[in-house]
Amino acid sequence: MFYTTRMNLHELTEKVLHVEALYAERKKETSAKQWTAEETYAGMVSDIGDLGRLILAKEGFRKMPDMEKNLPHELAELLYAVLLLASQYGIDLSKAFLDEIARLEQRLSK
Repeated sequence: MFYTTRMNLHELTEKVLHVEALYAERKKETSAKQWTAEETYAGMVSDIGDLGRLILAKEGFRKMPDMEKNLPHELAELLYAVLLLASQYGIDLSKAFLDEIARLEQRLSK
């Protein structure tokens, strides 16, 4: 499947939800349990640890094979989890992000 690299948060969220639907179908076939928001969060925490190790490798503090390939992968996994959690909790992430940027800009321009 071809995707453009320029997508807004809504489009990215739609892709995440599509993949989640595919996971749900697969899990029905295998009787596996669908992840809860708490399990998504726990997976995200693990991914943050992986990202930390990759950043340490990128900055020369440790050696890791395939660091250059895995760094974008870990960042994408985290974005996936953030978009999924925002959707699960009914959060308009675009609005929340823009509100946060406006708050920071206002605070920093004083």
